[in-house]
Amino acid sequence: MRPSLRRVRPFHLAAGALTTTASLGAAALAVAQADTPSAPVPMTVSDAHLHFGQKLVAAGQLAGADAGRRVQLQFQPNGGAWTVLAQAPVGSDGRYRVAAKPRTSGAVRVVTASDGTVASAASQQASDAQPVSVAARIVTRHRNVDVLGGHRGVLRGRMLPGVAGRTVTVATRRHGGWRAVGHARTRAGGRFRLVLRARGTGSSPLRVSFAGDGANAGTQRRAGRLNVYRPSLASWYSLSGGHLACGGTMTAGTLGVANKSLPCGTMVTFRYHGRSVRVPVVDRGPYAGGREWDLSAATARALGFGGVGTVWATA
Repeated sequence: MRPSLRRVRPFHLAAGALTTTASLGAAALAVAQADTPSAPVPMTVSDAHLHFGQKLVAAGQLAGADAGRRVQLQFQPNGGAWTVLAQAPVGSDGRYRVAAKPRTSGAVRVVTASDGTVASAASQQASDAQPVSVAARIVTRHRNVDVLGGHRGVLRGRMLPGVAGRTVTVATRRHGGWRAVGHARTRAGGRFRLVLRARGTGSSPLRVSFAGDGANAGTQRRAGRLNVYRPSLASWYSLSGGHLACGGTMTAGTLGVANKSLPCGTMVTFRYHGRSVRVPVVDRGPYAGGREWDLSAATARALGFGGVGTVWATA
């Protein structure tokens, strides 16, 4: 009996070892499967470089079995936490499209979810994060800033999003380049008041700009013209059908001015009793009464000017 017992005992030990090995193998496979990341949710964005107020659209296609599920468009500001911007259902063909308007730069991703809660950052059902930049927006009244030489002009506006403490710069374009003529910091709501230093006379385009910071990309906006005037004596004349010294024929609708020395075609802005008009030099004169300008009839009408008097001129 002893020999048979010796043969049976190893058999049971071997069976136990096989059972233990099989259990460990199954557990290891389960752990391996749990640690294997699923494929990221496919996502494309319409534009990664946005202006404030512009809509970002994220789209992609999931499996048909995901039809009816909801996807979240999540946003993470630079240095911040993920938040939900918008949600949308997955269509019957597995396609989704979700849109929102991020206010600042950061990153976006799409996460599959069944409710409105923010999914964990370790979620396996998320797309890769996509960096996006959002440029600030400058709003001004697109009008001219009119100022008499030696004085200062004021330009008001607002920058969005409405954050206080940001620096905006106003510049004029002269001789092919931009030159800063004023700086200001935004106040509550992003509002700003720029004081322009007016030097000399002339008319030049205005541009307001923001260099950008960690929250928003930089931006710029044209903001009318800066007209710096001097007072001068003017008259007006009518020469309908007559030939102009700079070429062409005067008509009742000709907008222009006569001057003794400025090159033909020189643009001059005139201001009179709150009205402004910008016209070219088209003729020579006047040659009487110490006057500098002879306005065409159409130019005089545009200004509400009659007879002889003082007008503001940028040349």
